Amino acid sequence: MTRWGSLVRFQYLPPFFILIYCTMKKGFVWLLGIYMCVLFGAAVVAGIAFDGVQYLAQKTSIGWIQYLAHKPLSQYVDRLRLVGFFFIAIPFICKSLRIKREYLDIRFNRMAYLITFCRGCFLWCFLFGIIACLLKNITLTTTPVSLIAIFMASLLLSVMEEIIFRGICFEVLRKKHAINHSITLLGLLFACMHFSICNEIVSDHNSIVRAAQCTLSSITHITTNIYWPYFCCLFLLNGILVRFRLIYRSLWASIGFHQGLVFTLMLIRKRCSFAPLSNEFLGTGRLTDAWFVVIVLLIINRLMRRYLSSHEKNI
Repeated sequence: MTRWGSLVRFQYLPPFFILIYCTMKKGFVWLLGIYMCVLFGAAVVAGIAFDGVQYLAQKTSIGWIQYLAHKPLSQYVDRLRLVGFFFIAIPFICKSLRIKREYLDIRFNRMAYLITFCRGCFLWCFLFGIIACLLKNITLTTTPVSLIAIFMASLLLSVMEEIIFRGICFEVLRKKHAINHSITLLGLLFACMHFSICNEIVSDHNSIVRAAQCTLSSITHITTNIYWPYFCCLFLLNGILVRFRLIYRSLWASIGFHQGLVFTLMLIRKRCSFAPLSNEFLGTGRLTDAWFVVIVLLIINRLMRRYLSSHEKNI
């Protein structure tokens, strides 16, 4: 390998230059291009759907239509981009790259799912317990909680995100890069997508134009609204989730761990009230805003990476 070739190896480049270098690779740019198409396609459909629901709400008193009529346009855009990526972009990616179902390790593995689900719940409960004891600014609420509803909501979210990120996107990147490089790129993508928030735009334009403005705001938020403890938590969680999939050879391992985290987090948010002022190291008790949690996730990442390296031939 030439001297220049050794310089552009990932371990010698800081994260910002890694991202620039990788955008020159077809796989990463291709994924971003597909996402942008889905995003603006969702804007058009959201604008039409929003106007349609508002029209129907004036003509009928059906409960679910009235419920949808009170939802802001930004939520239409947000939900439709996820549906578009899941039901349109994913089949297109699989067909274009000839990614078969067996490549995704999507066959149900009950034991892997149950073990990692319990680990996800235990990790978040353990960390929350430590932070709650130290902060002493958290109070319990009497908000009614439906465990079944929270379980099903966390399962649906986890299945969709894992198929998209640790399933399809990871396979796309793994075709172009080594596993560790793919995990790094996927972590950046996964973390950035959580900051692509669609905000309601107040203007005199029609619904489709305002929906397009929502999509543009979601792109600018990636660069302007990043909160670094949360970004680092998401980046490191991606590494843990990918490695669970590789260790158990099943996407249900990452689904289980992801659901365990989301399930516990939703329960905590329903039953606990947090003080507005936070400790910079411990956060507010919401777990994903604490540098303390980032350090713990970094340690878990290193241990799992070492385990994978020592069992590389068997994985």
